[in-house]
Amino acid sequence: MTSRDSILNEVAQWLEDFNFLEKLLNEHGKYKFKNLATDLSSTSGGAKRAKLAAERARKVLKLTNKEPIRDIAGLLESSGIKVYPSACPLLIGFLK
Repeated sequence: MTSRDSILNEVAQWLEDFNFLEKLLNEHGKYKFKNLATDLSSTSGGAKRAKLAAERARKVLKLTNKEPIRDIAGLLESSGIKVYPSACPLLIGFLK
């Protein structure tokens, strides 16, 4: 079993390497949700806030309310969010 500290260290090293490569290649992704995060920080939590966040995020990404999201990791990365590729135990059997 992996400890929390070792996972944090692994992710921190990955993020440091990722940032180094972005800087080296001069390809830093723009974070598209800055205004959304600021606006939602003053809204009380719960289901209502979650629905509002989803609606506003879809608007930022120019997606319709009914449009399926087929590649969530790619969508997040194209929005300036770094997605750590982890081997999820639930997916290991599925991917074989």
